[in-house]
Amino acid sequence: MMMISIWRSFRTFNNHNHNAPAKLLFFLLLTLTYHTLSATAAAKDTTTTTDPADNNANEAQATQITNNTTTSQWSWDNILRTRQPIIANGNVWPPEYSNSNTEGEKVEEESANDCLTLVTRNQIMWHCIDLEDEDEPNSYNRTTLHRGNPGKYRGAFMAPGSDNRRMWVLNSPQIQKTYDTISAEWEQLLELDTVTGDILQTLIIEDCIDGHDVVRIAGDGRDSAFVVDTRHGHIVEIALPASSQPFTESSIRAGASVVQKMGYVDIIKRHTGFTRADHVNNVAIHPQLLISNLHGKDAIVRRHAGVGPSPTRLSALDRLLSTEDGRELTAELDGFESVQNVGTWCHGIAFWEDTTTSPTSQIKLISLDSKHGTLVSVVLSGPNAGFREVLWAPDEDHPVLVPPKGVANRHKNGAKIFSKGLAVQGGVAYFGVSYARAPQLRQSVPESLLVAVDLAGKNELWVRTVRSNGLINQILTKSSIGEVQLPPDVSSVELTYHGCFGQMVEMCEDLAPEQASLARKSSDVDHQKMCAMAQYDAKATCGQDLARILCCACNGGKKSRAPLMSGVLDMEIMKIEEEVNATATFIKHNRCLDVEGHTKHLPLVYKRGGSDGRRRFIATIADDLNYIVKHLCHLNIEPLQKRVMELGDMGFTKEFQLQNGNSVVIAPGVV
Repeated sequence: MMMISIWRSFRTFNNHNHNAPAKLLFFLLLTLTYHTLSATAAAKDTTTTTDPADNNANEAQATQITNNTTTSQWSWDNILRTRQPIIANGNVWPPEYSNSNTEGEKVEEESANDCLTLVTRNQIMWHCIDLEDEDEPNSYNRTTLHRGNPGKYRGAFMAPGSDNRRMWVLNSPQIQKTYDTISAEWEQLLELDTVTGDILQTLIIEDCIDGHDVVRIAGDGRDSAFVVDTRHGHIVEIALPASSQPFTESSIRAGASVVQKMGYVDIIKRHTGFTRADHVNNVAIHPQLLISNLHGKDAIVRRHAGVGPSPTRLSALDRLLSTEDGRELTAELDGFESVQNVGTWCHGIAFWEDTTTSPTSQIKLISLDSKHGTLVSVVLSGPNAGFREVLWAPDEDHPVLVPPKGVANRHKNGAKIFSKGLAVQGGVAYFGVSYARAPQLRQSVPESLLVAVDLAGKNELWVRTVRSNGLINQILTKSSIGEVQLPPDVSSVELTYHGCFGQMVEMCEDLAPEQASLARKSSDVDHQKMCAMAQYDAKATCGQDLARILCCACNGGKKSRAPLMSGVLDMEIMKIEEEVNATATFIKHNRCLDVEGHTKHLPLVYKRGGSDGRRRFIATIADDLNYIVKHLCHLNIEPLQKRVMELGDMGFTKEFQLQNGNSVVIAPGVV
């Protein structure tokens, strides 16, 4: 794939009078890069594998599931074989049912080629396979519908009655930590216009903190959504709020309702039974159950005991129980057996039917063993129930998955491969992978991998690098949220913030003895070897006083804070002497012609702020990107690439341009 990267350096020079307008200096440089990525480069051998350490867990889980399938009300057979709809963010079971159909009727079966919506840390991105490109079958169209400034987006769903133009986004404000207290704001629902990218409403979900997921379901005349309140261990059911004009009345007719308290959503019910220690992560909605991923009731105890994290369990609540009587389902009372052999810190709930087994099919749970970055299946119903299989494992040496050295030193096991964001449609699993295991890295990781795996063939279809500007939190399917209305002129620009909005990341560098004034005491010690050993066996190495001073892995070393820069593009940016805040990358797409058949371009009217022809002042990159760069179609840029290479770095200096009769214009905030 050929991409042209245009970088702009914006610097703000403010005098001490904060009422004075900020001045922006604009620099432009054209660089050309050629990126290719093999569809097999990101994965190890993905033939069917089962970890030997999981054999006991497989046998135990199979015994539990088998013993309860014939007599229990809520066995997995009864949950899945009845084919009642189960709606998750990235999956609809059974596949012939569509949650986007308000009446809940069966519709045409979903396709693996249906478009996806990616919810990253601070972006809403649309991705769609390009079926018209016969020369490059793995190509796809994509665009960024919205960028937070910043945001912490955990999920989204389409608003009913809005012509597929309004989307509600779950925003989880930052948790503020001080020395002796932890405070957090309540969750927010943001109404997004997918055509303009604007936020039109912000509604508060009262007493709901650290939301991790939200799923909408169609009801009988009244739609609702379920929000995961991880702080309290609740699943909060809310009424769908009415959209802003001009879709207020139509959204009400389609199942939404006017909020009773201005600025707040209406809470229907708080479903209880889980706890804060469970760390509720995802939810899938069954007509009578709420099925959730829990990161372990004993996780806190195990962590303080030094045992390590407990395995994730897939469990459930009864939707019909009152808030006061809510409880987790059990084998004794309900015949329900939680699934506990998927992995650790798992994300994603999806169900898929393997019809290759005879005479009975297997219905499998598809999920992510996030700690190991793998895609996993567990048979829930059918032959060999309880059997766990690793379907995909990452190549740990892939450039996108290797953290910068300073980050790796400081965060130890926190800068390791982590998978999150899962969708299953048409027999294909789509998911995100990065190195941002530690929560503090998830907001700043610049790139993620988007991977597609064929579930029947158990093989990787393709892998793509996504400039996600944060972790991919959710991947939404067409069958779960419906169509998404796009702007009439889809921008072909992906914006990358270098340093991620100036957010600082903790770094660490191992020290030499002389840097710590310990040269005399350590003359016979190979400090580099010692610190390297500490990365692999901290318990054995960090008992040495010298290691605790010199080595990052032993909580020593030189600690610092800096904007996070990583990936191929960031490495190139670091070579530039000027400060670069953002890079606009043009992607290939086939939407090059306007309605009149002319090649799209950046209209000159975008250079003006109004009909009077005044020059437009650029305030921020995010708000004014479409007034700076927007479209690029499939052009032959080889002559331009050749000329740029001939010029070299010196060809873009101000002195060179002036010597060759070119003008260099510097105007405050004007493009």
